[in-house]
Amino acid sequence: MWGRAAWPVPPGVWAVGNGSFRWTSGSAVLVWKDGQLVDQLSFFRNVVHASDVNSSGVVILTGHTFPAASRWQAGVYTTLRGWQGEH
Repeated sequence: MWGRAAWPVPPGVWAVGNGSFRWTSGSAVLVWKDGQLVDQLSFFRNVVHASDVNSSGVVILTGHTFPAASRWQAGVYTTLRGWQGEH
């Protein structure tokens, strides 16, 4: 049986989680700070995963929606480019 537990979160800590939609294909990335939900990034018909988040709340995303890894910060997406000649 599943239960719910509150874990202590130190102040200023960012966290991300990956999920999917039950009735439609797609995914969601949840962004928390200090144990509170800050944002939900929804991608309908696409699978996107949060790879990491730094202490400033910048999230690194990967998935078929982006041509490469992407960075999300305060609602703005930026594609991260690889070395010249890499695909």
